[in-house]
Amino acid sequence: MQTWDPTQFTIVVGANVITGFAAGTFIKASFNEDAYSLEVGADGGGCRIRNANESGRFEITLLKSSPSNALLSAQAILDRQTGQGVVPTQVKDGSGTAVASGENVWITKMADMERGKELGDVTWILETIRLEMVQGGVDDISV
Repeated sequence: MQTWDPTQFTIVVGANVITGFAAGTFIKASFNEDAYSLEVGADGGGCRIRNANESGRFEITLLKSSPSNALLSAQAILDRQTGQGVVPTQVKDGSGTAVASGENVWITKMADMERGKELGDVTWILETIRLEMVQGGVDDISV
């Protein structure tokens, strides 16, 4: 039997452990481009072309009430003012083997500010020149 437990998921940005995840999708890691493209000639012959671009993004979605919004805001402000907001980042699924990381990660811009009757979420976009990712599964739990 397998069990997914979102409380076992960790996101670390620099020295900060991120908390206060949104109820829906709270993390998305993705490469910016495909690893290979295909070029097909007029006669139907083709060639696979390797893309050396290993850049990627993290989308972290938090509740507006999360204290991590203040931490990420401070990092975004520091980077805008000094250029020193580049930090290592890791997301890890403690219920399984999925992991994504980048050594040099920065916040692309301050998260949008929206307010309304409902609490809502805040989405932060972080980018890295080299994303490393393993799309693992959920570990088996012996019963």
